[in-house]
Amino acid sequence: MKNPRLLPDEKMLPPGVLWRDVFTISSNSFASVAAQYRTLDPEPVDPKDYDIPTGLVEIRDWMARHIRRVGPSFGEIRLEDHVVAPEVVLKERYATRIGYIRTLCALLKGAGYDADIVFAGDTADSSMAVLMRDMYEFPNVSRFFYALCRVKVKKGGFLWWGGETTTYFLGTENEYTPLGATAYDRSMFLDPATGGFGTIAASSGDLSDCEVETLSFSIRENGAVDIDFSLEQYGAAVGPARKRYAEMLPEIRSRHFQQMLGKIAQSASATRELVTDTEGYPFSLSFSAFVPAMAVVSGDAISFEVPQLAAHPFGVTGTVRELPIGVDGEETFETSRYRVVFPKGYTEVESLPESLEIRNPANPGELWSGTVVTLEVKDDVLSVDIVVTHHTRREAMLPAEYLAMLKEWNRLAGSKANSTIVVRRRGI
Repeated sequence: MKNPRLLPDEKMLPPGVLWRDVFTISSNSFASVAAQYRTLDPEPVDPKDYDIPTGLVEIRDWMARHIRRVGPSFGEIRLEDHVVAPEVVLKERYATRIGYIRTLCALLKGAGYDADIVFAGDTADSSMAVLMRDMYEFPNVSRFFYALCRVKVKKGGFLWWGGETTTYFLGTENEYTPLGATAYDRSMFLDPATGGFGTIAASSGDLSDCEVETLSFSIRENGAVDIDFSLEQYGAAVGPARKRYAEMLPEIRSRHFQQMLGKIAQSASATRELVTDTEGYPFSLSFSAFVPAMAVVSGDAISFEVPQLAAHPFGVTGTVRELPIGVDGEETFETSRYRVVFPKGYTEVESLPESLEIRNPANPGELWSGTVVTLEVKDDVLSVDIVVTHHTRREAMLPAEYLAMLKEWNRLAGSKANSTIVVRRRGI
């Protein structure tokens, strides 16, 4: 290396292989790795021999309730040391992740299901350039080490003709997780059976990861505000949420609710207790609250700052940038809905958040996040609706000269002015 120099300390750096000269030597081969992984495929184990129900969901849930995951992770010991007979796991009731997945797969095979093991990478938001490099140019076998049990279930048809096949990817999720959801949705996986790659997908579109938060503010003439809050979660996040609230002790639930109120306003008090649905889909929770003097009343004007609306989407700082800018990916589609209802007669809008779209500068057709603001006046009552969406995306690299653009987006999205609504009473 000639004339080495110290790189400046700048935040949001992209993966080094995208912007630095990298010398890589790889002696790995996914074909040989796949051959080794095929040896992990277990022989069938009849679940009836262990008084385990034979249904797909029942086997998965029994494993989640009765088998404890312990021990070293995948890369900490030799592959052959992970191989423990499923019968031993069922007797001792604990296993490494590989042992857990092998036992799950063995029981499903024993119940008559078409099941095998694949290896996923947590790649749903990874840069495609880095991912293609790790898969084909310089094989990086360490990217694919999350063992999953792939189960193919055929419905309909006659004998081997016709019908539809649904593929499920089962991991170590808990018994509260809806069948078909997976934490590795849209990630790539290595298929030991073929030595090739595939893409993991939830079994249906409504099982993809998604979160919808709704906040409704009803403002009184004295500035007090009545709040209704609700949250809906879809996909693999449903399992942990259901488990958390289904098993939460009453005193912990009470403290947790107070913390949720405090995030809205320190003076908030509950008018409707926290309600959680741990059985339906999607998972949902809701509550109502009252906050005195949350809005500012001055003469014939009301000013209201929408909580949690202002945010800085990018962590860039400084006025000069030398190195490329890395933008993290997003694995979950998130929507936040705000509705602000003003007292009757307050229909003259003086200040309002602006609609905003943040797109990938390198690919303007790709929407990263958006804010849409709409107004409605009905029976002399003004309602302001604000919808903020954060779309799934892969990590990206932008040139250093885009610094000013990202900082301007930070200013627009994070300014107090862009989260404040000011209205006046309509003149009589």
